[in-house]
Amino acid sequence: MLEIYLNNGIIVEVISALHREGPIDQREENMVKYESIVVFNPSIEEEKRSSLLEKFKSIIETDGSVESIDDWGVKRLAYEINKGKEGYYYLVNFEANPNLINELERNYRISEDVIRYNVIKK
Repeated sequence: MLEIYLNNGIIVEVISALHREGPIDQREENMVKYESIVVFNPSIEEEKRSSLLEKFKSIIETDGSVESIDDWGVKRLAYEINKGKEGYYYLVNFEANPNLINELERNYRISEDVIRYNVIKK
C-alpha cells in the first residue's frame, strides 16, 4: 500500500506500508529452484535410508524449503557401480539459496550409502 499526500499539486509525503513493516527478507530474493536425484545402495534398510533422507531434507531446510520428495524405488543402473547393478532412487524438488548446494553435495559425498547424486538448477 502506498500513501501519497498532495499539497497544491506538490508531493509532500510518501509512506510505504512495506517500509513500516521492516526490510524485505533478502533470503527470499536469492532462492533458486533445484531438483536432486539421490541414488542409495539398495541393500541398506528402510530406516537407515529414511534417516539419511531426513538428514538431507534438514540440510535443505536450513536455508530453503523442500517442495516434494518422490520415491522412485529400486531401478537398474545404466552401468555397474561398486559391483552393484541396482540403486534406490529419490527425486527431491526444492528451493534454496545457491550457497547451500555445496554443503548438500558435501554431505552426499561423505555418506557411504549414497552411490550417486545429481543436483540440477531448474
